Amino acid sequence: MPAQVEINLSPEEKKQLEKNIKSRKISVRLAERSKIILLAAKQVPNYQIAKKLSIDI
Repeated sequence: MPAQVEINLSPEEKKQLEKNIKSRKISVRLAERSKIILLAAKQVPNYQIAKKLSIDI
């Protein structure tokens, strides 16, 4: 598996990603991607993100 990449989000980016997750008007795919990015920014390993969100890596 590739090494974990460090993701640094600005407060505005984090706020937008959290808004995406809560929005009912946004696509399911975009909400899922937003969750992935937020978890990766917290340095959660990829395999744990996949397990938590029930997705394949």
